[in-house]
Amino acid sequence: MKIRGSRGAFDGAFGNGNLGYTKVYTRLVNDARFSFQTIKTITGNPDAVVPEIAITGLAANFGDVFQNETRLRTYEFRNTTSYQSGPHLIRFGGEYRHIFKGLSIAPPTAGTFNFNNLTDFANDRPFRQTLTVNPSTGQPTNFPRYFGVKEIGLFVQDDWRISPKLGANMGLRYNYFGDPQERNGILSSIVFGQGNNYFSRLANASLTRVERLYRPQRLNFAPRGGIAYDHNGDGTLVMRAGGGLAYQPHHGQSVGGARALPPDAVQGILQPNVGIGTNIRYGIPVPFNPEFSTGASARGGVRPTGFVVNPDLKTQYTINWFANIQRRLFSSWVGEIGYVATRGVNLERIDDINRFAGDLLDGREDRINPSFGPLLFVSNGVNSSYHGMTFEVRRPMTHGFSLQVNYRWSKWLDNSSDTSTGQFADNAEPGKGAQDVSRLDLERARSMFDIPHRFTGMVIWAPSLGVSSKWMKQLANGWQVSTIFGAQSGRPFSVWTNASFQAGGDFNADGGGGAVGGGFYDRPDAPASGVIRGYSKQEFLSGIFQVSDFPKPARGSNGALGRNTFRGPRQFTNDVAVTRSFRLGEKRALQFRAEAFNLFNTVSLALPNSDLSIPGAFGKSTTAFDPRQIQLGLRLQF
Repeated sequence: MKIRGSRGAFDGAFGNGNLGYTKVYTRLVNDARFSFQTIKTITGNPDAVVPEIAITGLAANFGDVFQNETRLRTYEFRNTTSYQSGPHLIRFGGEYRHIFKGLSIAPPTAGTFNFNNLTDFANDRPFRQTLTVNPSTGQPTNFPRYFGVKEIGLFVQDDWRISPKLGANMGLRYNYFGDPQERNGILSSIVFGQGNNYFSRLANASLTRVERLYRPQRLNFAPRGGIAYDHNGDGTLVMRAGGGLAYQPHHGQSVGGARALPPDAVQGILQPNVGIGTNIRYGIPVPFNPEFSTGASARGGVRPTGFVVNPDLKTQYTINWFANIQRRLFSSWVGEIGYVATRGVNLERIDDINRFAGDLLDGREDRINPSFGPLLFVSNGVNSSYHGMTFEVRRPMTHGFSLQVNYRWSKWLDNSSDTSTGQFADNAEPGKGAQDVSRLDLERARSMFDIPHRFTGMVIWAPSLGVSSKWMKQLANGWQVSTIFGAQSGRPFSVWTNASFQAGGDFNADGGGGAVGGGFYDRPDAPASGVIRGYSKQEFLSGIFQVSDFPKPARGSNGALGRNTFRGPRQFTNDVAVTRSFRLGEKRALQFRAEAFNLFNTVSLALPNSDLSIPGAFGKSTTAFDPRQIQLGLRLQF
């Protein structure tokens, strides 16, 4: 029996291996390691026929999950040498990594149909169709790609004991992150044309075969250093400070992902209501439409959407620095106060660059480059800053009791937080671009990861009761109770709309804004005074605001409401574990373990729905994190 909408099975094979060799000399130790990992997964339904259906007003799309195969192999070699020379411990070494990826090994899919509302869906009236086709024939096609990427890292570090009270470390690291090479030479991306500025070069750009997606940077030298001072020489008062720079590899799926690009395949778009094509043929199975077979233009265009990489892509990096003071309190307690900061530079973003505000006001979608639809551009352009203060008190295990409590007060700003979907289970904004690609400054706001207040604690208690009875002593002692508890501020979220221009959304009429997942992304004007405030749990359940609270901007204009203006529900958690081991002779033991997650069954709500195009759920938290879960276990050790 075949079921429409069936997600299909998951079939996976996973393997790994490690080999190491360590050689010890008088003052030198060399450690060499080789490892490999292989993954092969097949997901989806091999008999899939139902296209993806997206309806404005519904929170989730539906349809078959088409079969897709992914193959990954990684080979890695590391070597580290440590040399002791008086007060110096010098370490140096390197690593080499070769990554192979086989992506989109799959049959053609049925594409996507977009509907403005449920009425249009009931009457089979989609306003947009997206389908990956061979541009010469118009027939659906696949686009498997087999990539190889090489990465190299070298480092040297000196840990210097300057005096019994003073120590320092200094180091330098070098990284090379190679660009993806396709096994069969099938690489396509954007080639900018001539022009006096960025937009004129984009207007004359082409999608075509390229020798390489970008030229990797080769001067990625990253210094770092730190210092520690023991004021009294006995560990009762220690001060530490340091900082460094760290380069990060490119986001693998964004940069080295399979692309449906000319001349092999295009993700074509038909949208007659804005002048793209004349007719959408809707049905299941999806009927052939000759309008997809117009053939690629000289620039590779049949109004396709493309996922392309900036040929001038730079290596992203972070600069971090810290300082803290640790003080022994009483006989066994330790208190610590610290400051930590991180600045992200040249971080990656994905955005539809082929759009401009007011494009749709004349009833047509022209785009900056009329040969193409949305061009999802992987580039630099994200900068972030994080500053945090930490306060901690801890007591190491003494007389069967230990405790550690930590409070963090922080602020995290950026102009984009997520290049792909799935960072959080309650993510209210999965993989969106900027509201206006020419005004990235309007995106600067609290990060999706910003949690101003976070309190965590951990307690371990292993009682030892002084009872006289040997039987009672055996029964009562040997238990261990541990608990981890936490409380934190809610995460920020934006109010936005995923509706098209024709459905009353896309306020600036640029035809896009939704990045990885496609669609639209626009924010409204700011609401009246009093809407932006704190909310109770009951208000999140019943709805913290209404669609009518947010005025629509003038057609063709950007909304005045900022990004991540609101903050979601606070979260609380408490996990407890009770364990006890029973000896079974000299070599065996039976361990009993009881665990309770979210012990007090506290309801921690997920972020509310913040899409204006879904009025029934807008402003409401309709899901929550896991309720209380209890599990028991026995483990035999021998």
